[in-house]
Amino acid sequence: MHFSHIKTFLKGGTMANRGGRAGKKIRKIHKTKTFLIVTCLTLGTLVFFALPFFHIKTVNIIGAGYYTREQILSEMGLDNDLKGGDSIFYRTASSMAKGLNALPYIREASIEKNYPDGLTVTVLERSPRGYILDDKLGVYLCIDEEGVVLDIKSEIDGNLPVITGLRFSGYEAGKVLQAENTDAFDSMVKLAELFKKYDITDVAMADVSDSEDIRLFIGNVEAYIGSIAGADYSVNWVRNCLAELDPNIRGTLHAENSDNTILSLLQ
Repeated sequence: MHFSHIKTFLKGGTMANRGGRAGKKIRKIHKTKTFLIVTCLTLGTLVFFALPFFHIKTVNIIGAGYYTREQILSEMGLDNDLKGGDSIFYRTASSMAKGLNALPYIREASIEKNYPDGLTVTVLERSPRGYILDDKLGVYLCIDEEGVVLDIKSEIDGNLPVITGLRFSGYEAGKVLQAENTDAFDSMVKLAELFKKYDITDVAMADVSDSEDIRLFIGNVEAYIGSIAGADYSVNWVRNCLAELDPNIRGTLHAENSDNTILSLLQ
């Protein structure tokens, strides 16, 4: 190869290398600019969302009866006076509702954001349906119609029945009672549903130890309703029968068989 050709080849290679290095430098500058722009936009957005204009200032609570407003706000992680500077953008509805849904008396809680600075909290509460005595500790377990333990009390309050005949080894507020005799537990749940259905509030005690021989104690009357399978008819019949009698009357009601209901009174 001629010397002039070699010189031209080397010169072209040097220019190509320079062009490559320049291209890399330009791409690096572009990446740096892009990174700075994205960072500035992100920081700007964060600062914008943190403005007092978006701080949570109003919380409308619907359906809460058992828990106070202060308790609900506390479980949501909010200050009682709503002056904690919590941005509506920095608090998710699911995270605020999580604490509420862990409360025993709350069946379900949902939170809706009302931009720019408000929340609506909708609560569906559980209703107490009876008590179960833990005779080992001398306390009463307040339960709902699903057998969820709502509270643990040293004494009963209100016109709720005490349910006997259940065997259990442990329990926890907010959890379904883990009964050893499941038939008795199912009978308890069914009775709680029927008490709610027929608006019965004067049952003092219910014995579910034998699911084929359920007994209710109402005032001075002992009512035999038989199998829990036919309890819907029997409970309703007992309710209607007692509504027509003197509340001071004493005796027994036998409603074990829908074809042969018997009333035995003791004067």
